[in-house]
Amino acid sequence: MTELNHLVRLEDCADEPIRRVGHKAALLGWAQKEGLQTAGGWVLPADLFWAAMQAAKVASQVRYLEENALRLDPQHTRQLAGAIRGALAGDVLEEFARIDAAAAHDRLDTPRLVCRSSAAMEDGRVAAFPGVFASSLDLTSPRSLAKAIVDCWRSVFSPVAIDYLLRMRAEPVDFSIAILIQRQIAATWYGLYVSADPITGVPLPRAELTDVAPDALVGGKSATLQARYEAGCWSGAEAADGVDDALEILRRWSTKLEERLHSEVDIEFAIPTQGSPLLLQCRPLTGKTPARDLDVQRGAGQNRIFGRPCAGGNVIGFAIDGPLPTGKARKRIAVIDRIGADSYDLVFGYDGVIVEQDVSPLSHVAILCREVGVPLISGIADARALLKGRWVAVDGAGGYVEMVARPVPDISVASLDIAVEPTLTTLELLLRVLAEARPGQDIAAERDRIARVYSRALGGRGLHLTEAYASDSEYDRLDRIGAELFGAEFSSQATLATWNQSISLRLAPPGNV
Repeated sequence: MTELNHLVRLEDCADEPIRRVGHKAALLGWAQKEGLQTAGGWVLPADLFWAAMQAAKVASQVRYLEENALRLDPQHTRQLAGAIRGALAGDVLEEFARIDAAAAHDRLDTPRLVCRSSAAMEDGRVAAFPGVFASSLDLTSPRSLAKAIVDCWRSVFSPVAIDYLLRMRAEPVDFSIAILIQRQIAATWYGLYVSADPITGVPLPRAELTDVAPDALVGGKSATLQARYEAGCWSGAEAADGVDDALEILRRWSTKLEERLHSEVDIEFAIPTQGSPLLLQCRPLTGKTPARDLDVQRGAGQNRIFGRPCAGGNVIGFAIDGPLPTGKARKRIAVIDRIGADSYDLVFGYDGVIVEQDVSPLSHVAILCREVGVPLISGIADARALLKGRWVAVDGAGGYVEMVARPVPDISVASLDIAVEPTLTTLELLLRVLAEARPGQDIAAERDRIARVYSRALGGRGLHLTEAYASDSEYDRLDRIGAELFGAEFSSQATLATWNQSISLRLAPPGNV
């Protein structure tokens, strides 16, 4: 293995542990060895990240958070992550990263560099962490690169990253993050390629391309060209010289990448003025959730307003265009003019999103919506004027919105105090019980007490449960925790089996909570 200071050549990352170099660098290293064209570069492994945590005197807190992030009260998890992030501010870590930044800058010898995250948790089959960790373009000096490295380390503990982790419950939790440092490619086209339609799941490749900037499409901007592979050829990009040939090369590459990942793939690429396309990133295609039918009478669809489907799913809610009120039940639809990389909090706060501007369904925010189950439709002109203040049914896969009658007659629309029955999986409820229960108490009583607090916080009078199961290793971990609270006879598998037989908990108001 060739090393320069702490740096590892990209092609050598194919043989490195994922925890040291991350999924992104490991796959690109393998691709380069297989003859696929990449931008090359160097990787600053997670060893330096952990050394930086030691230097900032927060390594033990980070290890504790890895073990307990999904067991603690979510607010406590956020507070711990915030404290760690605060400890990583200042100039100390930039000095810590500057030697390696200078070495990478000299070695690559190019006017502009790119600094990308390559985390152990990133680019998995279930959780992609799309755009969650920091990446930086247009870096022109060792100093700017050192700052970008530290920004990437700190982004692991950002509010967005922690909220995503809590929402996806991605396990195992591993904050190890490597840094991929590459030449910034000056290309004619930058694009996104998927080997199957992410909305319908149809296994036919599609691609979107832009001539604007490297991060335009992933950031949510609309595409200049949209191409599909059907009947043995590409359609939609005929007017651009050489694009069809480049897409055909990518299609051949995607076959090898699919075999490597055992999954359909999502690829970021660049097409230079001359030569083959360059593979910039590849991950498993995540978030293909089939849409379910709405239980609502919609007539012949004469009230439907069509846009571009970006994330499937169905929801009925009240359309609003302002900040999400605090302390209120959900089922609200955000109606906004634009959405992008800075909109993750909005996705986490609403049950559906309607956007006036066009958004690429291959963008990071669209991937996020699909992963967390939030329908997203874009390209509906004047959506705010048409829909604000109305009850709407959103069909994300169909790409349309329909105005409907208010689903519950006695609701006060002005206050938005919607009478709902909040939903949890039985596994989520069990995790809450194990994190918040009082030792030595009856588990059923603790379950009802904790469920009551959760339901009341969302304005409900009960709790709807959906089935969930765990792996054998997860059952073992839960059993060890449960034994400390409820005694040696506790069985997480038996508890879940019992709870899975219920569809809801009707919670009578207690004397005290």
